[in-house]
Amino acid sequence: MWRRAEIILLGVLLLAILLVLWGAIPVPHALWAYSLLLLAGFYVIITGSNHFVEGAANIGYDLKISQHIVGLTIVAFATSLPELCFSTLSAVQGYGEASWGNIAGSNIFNTTLVLGVAALIMPLRQSKNSWIDASIYVIVAVLLVVFTLTGETVERWEGLVFLGGYALYLRYLWTREEDVEEVESGIPLLMSVLLTVLGAGAVILGSQALISAMVGISLILRISPLIISATVIAVGTSLPELATSVAAAWKKNYGIAVGNVIGSNIINILVVVGLAASITPLTVGVEEKATLSIGFMFLTGIIAILISRVRIRKWHGAVLVGLYLLFLALLFS
Repeated sequence: MWRRAEIILLGVLLLAILLVLWGAIPVPHALWAYSLLLLAGFYVIITGSNHFVEGAANIGYDLKISQHIVGLTIVAFATSLPELCFSTLSAVQGYGEASWGNIAGSNIFNTTLVLGVAALIMPLRQSKNSWIDASIYVIVAVLLVVFTLTGETVERWEGLVFLGGYALYLRYLWTREEDVEEVESGIPLLMSVLLTVLGAGAVILGSQALISAMVGISLILRISPLIISATVIAVGTSLPELATSVAAAWKKNYGIAVGNVIGSNIINILVVVGLAASITPLTVGVEEKATLSIGFMFLTGIIAILISRVRIRKWHGAVLVGLYLLFLALLFS
């Protein structure tokens, strides 16, 4: 019954967003109107991502892939789909600072709040390769910062380098040894594929709604799109990672809980930045708030390496949550 109501509500909101984007339904230039559009976009993205994650994860289970690899690749890509759509569409429409804010803000949110809340629910055991993946995340973050600070723009060729780097990372994952756990998907493979496709379509439309709402809110409140995208939009597009890792921790699927966070962060840089920049050069103004985001992304990356060598305990989780609150306080100070 609830499943049917959810699908009906999703269909109604998708239709409404389509009519708004086509101009058939005018949006008043008012904060309440853009806030409603923002909430509708978030609901569509979260619901679509849930279906995408369910379908993508079940495909991985049916193919007998390890939980850690499923978390690093299939589930991480699925939960990063909102960031991918939002940042790519923002870059194409000339909002490069919003793309950067969403990427940096999402990575900080993932490493601090998502991992922290999951650890508070259940101490997380680590895969034997977690520290390697965390180290790779820091390396690609360094590359992004170097490319950005040297010219304040990530050029097309640099975007292609990132995409090529992710292809090499996938090849490495495919060849390394992992412990494979038996997990039953519970639904037919064709249904999993259908859920994945429908979920992807909902996320794309929801992302466009978020962009329209972000532009309107930033104009009314006179707030930089970078700050809005690094906080409100980043939290909204990272809710699938939060829901997935918390659910995985509760079910003691530790490989998915940790792999999802690290894999999403790697995808946010190599795939999201790579795709956006390869379509159009990604311009990022190096301002004080952007520099703060860069510093925090480094800090959380180093912490990820340190704690990936041990079990992530509840006090680790409390520290990570506190770091995110500190980031918000500094950003808005």
